[in-house]
Amino acid sequence: LPGAADGPWEEIDLQVLSDALVHSVKMKCSFPEAQRLQLVHRFILKLRIAMKAKNEAAALELVEEAFSLVKDDKSCGDVPYLLLATHELRAVRYKLHLAEMKATLKATLSSGQLAGVVGSIDTSEIRLDEVEASVQRAEELRRSGTDEEARELLAITKAIFELRNALVDRDWHAVEDWLTEHADLTSDGSGAGPKPPTAAPVS
Repeated sequence: LPGAADGPWEEIDLQVLSDALVHSVKMKCSFPEAQRLQLVHRFILKLRIAMKAKNEAAALELVEEAFSLVKDDKSCGDVPYLLLATHELRAVRYKLHLAEMKATLKATLSSGQLAGVVGSIDTSEIRLDEVEASVQRAEELRRSGTDEEARELLAITKAIFELRNALVDRDWHAVEDWLTEHADLTSDGSGAGPKPPTAAPVS
């Protein structure tokens, strides 16, 4: 279907589907195939309107509904025609899932960091369960596809989870091992917080 919603927001074309629907209604097509195609066009038009308005939640709901219908052999007769828009549906789901994955991981990395000063660290803001949930959600979303940035964010978040877990346990040997293994992540902006004291006593 032309003017698909898998491109940039501003390039999504609503007019082509609207014109096609108006034309088909004026022609008063009554045979089943035409009516089913009209239903599919209306469905995809709703999806494009949601995407054009940047209403990601509504768009994703429509996409999931479409794939659910396609999988359901007992669905209404217009379902096979949704296959005509499979590429667009998958592309939209990929775009939305990828955006959510990146936003989720970035939010996780920018919160719950180590606080305090050398010799008196504060791990009270670290939320391991939130980091774990973030990684789990990202793993689910990556099934729709990823890009280099998303893969890097996921790898970093997994690594930061290991570090924060060691910090909460005050396992300084594990922290030292982590810092050696992930020296490339210890610069500012890694999300790990300040480097802990390696000579601090275990408590």
